[in-house]
Amino acid sequence: MASDSEKKWIEVKIQASPHYLEILSAFIFATHAEGIREEANDFSVYYPQNKWSPEVCKLLLKELTRVIPDFDDFRMEIIFQDEQDWLKKWKENLKPFHLTEKIVIQPDWESYRPEKGEIVLTIAPKMAFGTGHHESTQLCLMLLDRWFDPRMRLLDVGTGSGILAIYAAKRGGSDIVGIDNDPVAVENAKENATLNGVADKIEFRAGDAARLTDLDFDLIVANISRNVLIEIAPLLTNALTDGGILIVSGILKSDRESVEKSYVANLMTPVEAKSKNEWIAVVFKKEPADHA
Repeated sequence: MASDSEKKWIEVKIQASPHYLEILSAFIFATHAEGIREEANDFSVYYPQNKWSPEVCKLLLKELTRVIPDFDDFRMEIIFQDEQDWLKKWKENLKPFHLTEKIVIQPDWESYRPEKGEIVLTIAPKMAFGTGHHESTQLCLMLLDRWFDPRMRLLDVGTGSGILAIYAAKRGGSDIVGIDNDPVAVENAKENATLNGVADKIEFRAGDAARLTDLDFDLIVANISRNVLIEIAPLLTNALTDGGILIVSGILKSDRESVEKSYVANLMTPVEAKSKNEWIAVVFKKEPADHA
C-alpha cells in the first residue's frame, strides 16, 4: 500500500471566476474532491488519484457547463501531481494576512504572533469558502466588525468554515448559532472553533434555514448565493427581533436591486452597503410590524 508521501493527486484547473464556487462547491465535494484552491480569476479542484475517473470527469464537466456561461472542456486542464507538489501548491497562497488593521487570518499550520488589539482567526482550510480570501467573506467580517455587539444573539447562515461565527465569539459573543446544509462543512466549522478556543460559545447545526425554529436573533449574517438569499428572505426576517440587524453577502453588484427588493418587501430597511471588486454586502434593519 502506498504511504501518504507517495499519494498521487489530480489537479483540475478551471478557467472561470471563483465566485461560481458558491454554487459548485457542494457538488464538487460530493464527487470526492478533497480540496479547492482559489486564485484571482480561476480555481483548481484536487482529487486523490484513486477517486478520479472518466465518469467523475464527465460529471464535473457537465456541471461546470450547466453553471458557467460559455464553459467548455478547453477551459478545464487536468494535471497529475504528487503529494509534495499538491501540498506546496495548496499552502503557498495560504499565508497569514491582514483583512483589516485588527483582523488577521491564518491557516492552521502557521503561528502568527498578534500585535496588541489584533484578533487572529485560525482556519483549517478544507472547504472552498471561508478561508477569508473571498471578497464576500471579507465584506461580512468588515461589517461584523462594525455592527456586532457581544451582547447580541447571532445566527450565521451558511456558516461554511465557521469563520464569521468564530470571529463573533473572539469578539466576546457567547450566544452564537451557525447552520449549514452540508454536514462536512459543519464538522470543519467545529474543528475551527476548537482551534480558536471558542467551541463552547458556538452551536453548529447541520440543516437549512427552513428548519430554523429560533426566532429571537439580534443579528443574522448570511453569506450565500443570490437565489437562496431571495428565497429565504421571509425566514430570516422572521428569525430577527424587532430592530435586529441582517448582513447579507455573496451578491454581485448587478444583483443588489433584486436582493434588496425581496427584503424591503419583508419590512427590512437597507442601512449600509459595502463593496469590493464586483461583490457587495448589504446591511438591513428590521422594522417593527406596526411601522409598516
